[in-house]
Amino acid sequence: MTATELNNLLLRVEILARSNWIHAMHLLCEAEDLYPQDPRIPAARGLIYFENHNYKEASKSYQRAYELGSRDIQVLYMLGNSYFVQGEFRLALIYYNQITNQSVELCYNKALALSNLGRVGESIKLLQEALHSFPPQIYVYIMLADQYIRLNDIDQALKTVQDAEKRLGPSPGLYALKGTIYAKQKNWLQSYAAFRKADSGKFAIFPDHFGLYANAAAMSGFIDEAIELFEHALVYMPYSETIYEDYCRAVLENGREDLAKKIISRARKHLLQLSPALRLMQQRISPSRPKP
Repeated sequence: MTATELNNLLLRVEILARSNWIHAMHLLCEAEDLYPQDPRIPAARGLIYFENHNYKEASKSYQRAYELGSRDIQVLYMLGNSYFVQGEFRLALIYYNQITNQSVELCYNKALALSNLGRVGESIKLLQEALHSFPPQIYVYIMLADQYIRLNDIDQALKTVQDAEKRLGPSPGLYALKGTIYAKQKNWLQSYAAFRKADSGKFAIFPDHFGLYANAAAMSGFIDEAIELFEHALVYMPYSETIYEDYCRAVLENGREDLAKKIISRARKHLLQLSPALRLMQQRISPSRPKP
């Protein structure tokens, strides 16, 4: 097999992998027997593994390409991605940091890896650099605001969302973030309004927002809607202690002791034990009688 034939085979493999990846793998094995030192072959194998969600084998193949001397940007990026999806964030950063050609996607992945390692300050700095160096992307703004929320810098989180709205216009994702921020500020009516805009009545927001949305509705006086939202929240997050607490508190404040009993009963089934707040509410519903 000549070098030209190898190039043609690699192009064929790239096309064939979309419809018959097993056959594509066989072709790569044949090529590797003839060109065992060519890093493009394990790199092509790595891409097939990655696209078939076999990330462990993908990282091995890309690592082989790296060992054979490849410093191709795509190899470094995909090697980092292969480790990232396995939760190996330190290893992912080792290869991301070798890429000299920066991009908004690379900055985002590096920032996410840093955040997962608890290095939130470094993550924020990288996201800010991405917003200054590249055209604005909503997912960068959303992650940056999330990092500020993580640091409990709520004012800066809100400023970030407002800046995103100025540059990109409003969107469901930004409305949901505003709902979260306003909830943390206990601006319940603003939180409810923001979540409602994000949701548009179609339950289109992320499941982890339902609890906050439901609590904002309850605190704003929309108890029937809040009950519906809490029920949706528990479908997606049946082990969330906070949702049970907020749900039970909301119905008790509206005189729905019958529903509160059912909520506590469900909490018993899904939680290892009732939280102190749930135990207090249970005591309020069914106070223990003094002994004669």
